[in-house]
Amino acid sequence: MKKRHLKKEPIYTFIFLVSVLFIYTFNVTSSRYLGEISSDSEVLAVPRISLNETEATYDLTNMIPGDVRELEFLVTNEEDSQINEVLLSYDLEFVIEGNLPLTFKLFDENNEEISLLNNKTSEQQIGFGSLVSRKYKLQVIWDRSKNSNEYVNQTGKLQINLRAIQVI
Repeated sequence: MKKRHLKKEPIYTFIFLVSVLFIYTFNVTSSRYLGEISSDSEVLAVPRISLNETEATYDLTNMIPGDVRELEFLVTNEEDSQINEVLLSYDLEFVIEGNLPLTFKLFDENNEEISLLNNKTSEQQIGFGSLVSRKYKLQVIWDRSKNSNEYVNQTGKLQINLRAIQVI
């Protein structure tokens, strides 16, 4: 019995045809899902929020036991002269850099106290479409009874952190 060998040309032709068929099928299938989406509008809704006009870090170096320092700041739905375009939920956190035994009280623009839990506010919402500014007053308090020598020559800074997320 005589063995028959296939010629190499038909195998290469078969591999080539299968490859072409695969590439064609992949391109047609993927084009359904990878198509580019375009829009006539320039920009979709953009979240914007800012804290104060200046900075959100305050130096507390010269405080002594019994001191109460008041700081005022704004939260606004405007950034770089552009108004927020989505509904945002935000909270404020007050972080002390250093060892000073300070506590905080936060008040809104109507002088009503806002409760803090672990130096953080509950979530607040700020609107969109027109300018909204919220004025806050923060009291930084050093209790008179906490006058230990361990606080002598201690420095401290207060950092106000603003965390905002888009409400869906």
